[in-house]
Parts: sequence; C-alpha cells; structure tokens
Amino acid sequence: MRKVKILYVTHEADMNGASFSLVDQIKALKKLNYEIYVIIPRNGDLGKALAKEDVEFKSVCYFFDYRIVGKKHLIRESIKKVVNFIAVHRIAKIINKKSIDIVHSNSTATDVGARAANLTDTKHIWHLREFMELDFGFEYMNKRQMKELFVKSVYNISISDVICKYYLKKYHVKSTRIYNGLDIGKYYIPYNDEKFKKSRISVLFCGTLSDGKGVFDIIRAVNILHSKGEDISLQIVGKGSKDYINSIAKYSFDNELTDIIEVLPHSSDLSSYRKNNDVAVVCSKMEGLGRVTLESMLSGMCVIGADTGATIEIIGKNEDRGYIYKQGNSKSLADKILEAYNNKKETLEKIVKGQEYVIENFDNTKYIKHIDEIYSKILK
Repeated sequence: MRKVKILYVTHEADMNGASFSLVDQIKALKKLNYEIYVIIPRNGDLGKALAKEDVEFKSVCYFFDYRIVGKKHLIRESIKKVVNFIAVHRIAKIINKKSIDIVHSNSTATDVGARAANLTDTKHIWHLREFMELDFGFEYMNKRQMKELFVKSVYNISISDVICKYYLKKYHVKSTRIYNGLDIGKYYIPYNDEKFKKSRISVLFCGTLSDGKGVFDIIRAVNILHSKGEDISLQIVGKGSKDYINSIAKYSFDNELTDIIEVLPHSSDLSSYRKNNDVAVVCSKMEGLGRVTLESMLSGMCVIGADTGATIEIIGKNEDRGYIYKQGNSKSLADKILEAYNNKKETLEKIVKGQEYVIENFDNTKYIKHIDEIYSKILK
C-alpha cells in the first residue's frame, strides 16, 4: 500500500512550542501509513531534532510573511519578497519530485508552503497558532494575499477556541479547533502532597525572555512580596537577548533581589525545576495556546496565568485549574501568589483538576487520531 506523503513547512529553525508539537506529531505519524518530509528556513535545533528521528528535511531560505505593525520598509520587504518567490518555486519542485499529497504549514508566520501548494495544485492545510498583532505586535505584509490563501486551503486547524474565534472575526476564516497533543508520560509527574509544605514561596518562569512573555510582571511581583517580608524565590529559565537579560540583572541588583531571582539558560528538560518549585507563572500578553502552561499543569504545579488569550481557556474562567491575574499588573500577580499559598487545600484541588484536564484533552494519541482522520478525509 502506497504511503501518504506529507510535506510540513515550518516558520522557524529553533525548538519552540510549535516545533516541539510538530516533532511529536511526526514521530507518531511515522508509525502509521505516512511518509514525512519537512522544509525548514535554515539549519538549527529543529533540523537536529528531525535528524535524530530520521526524518528527511531540507533547508530552503525564506523569510517570515509579517512585519512590525505599521512599520513598512520597502527595500527590506522587496528583498524578502524576491527571496520568498524563489523559495516558493524551490518548494514546488520538491512537491512535484516527491509526489507530495498534502502540504501542511505549521504556522501562518510564513506563506511559502501555501503558495507552493497552490502553484502545484496540491492540497494544503494551515495550522493557525498566532494572534500576530495581539501577541507579537506583528502584521501580515500582504493581508489580502493571506486571506486568499486561507480560503484556498482545504482545511484550517486552530490550536484553541480563542484562536478559532480570532481568525473567524478578523479574516472570516473558518477553522476546526484541535488542541495540540502532548506526550503525557514525558511530562506527567504524579501528584505530590509535599507541594506547598515548604516555608519558602517558590516560583518558576519558563519561556522566552521578552516583554511579550511578561517577564517583568513576575519579577516586580517578587519584589512586592519580598518588600513585605515574604520568603520567596524565583527561577527564570529561558533564552533572550543579551540586553534583556542585562535589564533583568540590573533590576535585581537595584532592588537587592540577586539572592532571590536566578536566571538560568534555556533547557529542554525542565522536570527538575518543576519538581523543586510549587508555582508556575504564565505572564504572556496573549498566548495562542501555551505549551508551558500545559506542561506545568501536567507536572503537578499550581499555574498562575494572565487573563489573556488561551491561558484563561486552559485554567478556566472560574479558576477551576489554577489562578488568573490581571496581565501587566504585578500587584495582582503578587496577590494571587499569596492566595495560592494561603489556601493550600483549594490550591491542591486545582492542581489535581489541572492534571486531569490536560490528560483528558491534550493526549497525543487522541490528537494524532484527529490529524489522521483529517488527512484521510481530504484525500478521499
């Protein structure tokens, strides 16, 4: 029986949330009747991860299809358009050479996969993950073209209800919400009633160090609690620009927090940090889903998240599975941290509900079943 050939087109070469989800998806699909190929914009950690899984991939130079909102740069954008035009034709040749059945763009941050699929009359699927303007402050360089590409796609997948509603309202694009899948066994840490028994408040932030991720919300919240005499520690694990990391160091020094706040480099294995801390904070201005939120819940942590995007969707509007604070308001976050520690019985109940919720809704086996059904449906 001939295997179904899928070509994934990615927007990044690094290993962030979308790429982790893609690698997990590919690993599972390879066990079924699929032959997988991947296009990446340049070599990097994603290429290494694909090579480790013995997945055929090719690096084709292309750029994002967006710019900072309101900031047009004609010369730079003209260069990008030429490079992307060449990339579209290179990808089209690969589609024809490999006899690809479906092109699946893993993000809307690049449109070269969709354009190459149109050029070769190949079925195309979008994975809608980003709010663009709302979370990153970006806008598509050619909104009209993007709308046309959305319409021409045979299927659009949104990673959360809030993303689904956003694209319907802004671009009149219909999509199906399918939550990303997680390898439950990889991240699950059995419920531990030792949580919240230490005298020190221990908080963990994981993710990109940037304003979009709201890092200073938790840094300032820690300063508020420390100034009130609370015994608290914060571990920040992630990557960011040198200037941004220096700004964190300066704030810590100026406010005498250097013994309290620890900034650690990005790590692919966060299990030890999650075991050693009670609270995980998600401070993003707007998350399309939030893989860190799910992993933290699954690992038995109490998640305190911002009142934005899919973070509310995961935690629950009524705070069933964690606590919600007002994004950008460090006092609100500090208050929620104290609330979690002052109501330990209720907090532990939220942790258990959070684990049950993730296991029920984000199991990778169920997710792959959905993807398999979609591929089969559109090829009939």
